[in-house]
Amino acid sequence: MENNQITLGYLRQFNRAIIGELKKQFKWVAAFAIFCALLGLGYAILKKTRYEAKISFFLNEKDMPMSGGLAGLAGQFFNMGMNSEWPSEDKIKDLVFTRRILAQNLFTAIEVSGKKELMVNHFIDINHFIDAFQSDTILADFTYFSSANPDKLSYKENHALNLIIKFIKESNMIKVTSTTKETIMGNKGGGIIGFEVQTKSEVLSKEFAENLLKVLSEFYIKKAVQREQDNYLLMVDKCDSLKMVIEEKELELASFNDRSLALVKSQAGLTKLRLQRDLQILNVMYAEVLKNKEAIKFSLDTQTPIFQIIDAPEYPLNIIKPSAFKTTLIGLVVGMVCATFFFIVRFLFFNPMYKA
Repeated sequence: MENNQITLGYLRQFNRAIIGELKKQFKWVAAFAIFCALLGLGYAILKKTRYEAKISFFLNEKDMPMSGGLAGLAGQFFNMGMNSEWPSEDKIKDLVFTRRILAQNLFTAIEVSGKKELMVNHFIDINHFIDAFQSDTILADFTYFSSANPDKLSYKENHALNLIIKFIKESNMIKVTSTTKETIMGNKGGGIIGFEVQTKSEVLSKEFAENLLKVLSEFYIKKAVQREQDNYLLMVDKCDSLKMVIEEKELELASFNDRSLALVKSQAGLTKLRLQRDLQILNVMYAEVLKNKEAIKFSLDTQTPIFQIIDAPEYPLNIIKPSAFKTTLIGLVVGMVCATFFFIVRFLFFNPMYKA
């Protein structure tokens, strides 16, 4: 019982000592809290307004390869090697930040204040990159991009583009979100994917988000069905070639019939028989190739991914700017807590009797 009373007495004395110390240092606590509040207010005032463009889409692609007659026929005759492994949504996220996709997007022409200009040049203007370029020895006299083709850039332009892409990645200008669903085969995919783009220009945010999806979808679809597309073009070429050969044989047979004048001779009959046989074989071959071409076309159509836009950015865009009230309040609270903690630690350091 006595020990409990001693402990309670010690706690009361300790609390009184701490409260007394904080009362003595109240003006410093208040001063530091006000200083932090002013910092929060200054941050809200100096922070540039950013515009957020959001675009979401649904990626509709085949979950499993074709099975049955068409797939077997196509695989047997054309060695297509049907591939059921489509790039996942994670791979799409990775593609967004590749140099190829970002460069193609940045070198799109957009309309700003009634004038056409490259998106990358507008990006340089709003982020004041020209000043940053001057501190780089390689880009000392560089201002804007003159070439509209990202694959045909000079040494300086490539260096400048690398710096811009690095800035985009490090500044978290682009955010990729996704929701996945599980298919009947147990695979995850086919969810809704979204891009969130924040820049200092409302026009740039909207154009960047829309063109990013356009460039990404074109590249994705092209690579996803490239082999099937090549096989289909090959079959089209074979069909056209066989058709030309058949027409030549038909013309040759008709010419022979005209020359023979319906006279039946053994040698003439043999030549006619050979022509008819060749024509019959060619017709069978043409029918098979035509059937196989349709099989590949069907496979190409069913396996081509489809990007379906759900929500597209519209003016006016969402404005991203810190609230002056919130940042001031946060600064005030943080300053008060930090100052209080400092003086408590300081009091305990100089008064060892109150240490635990």
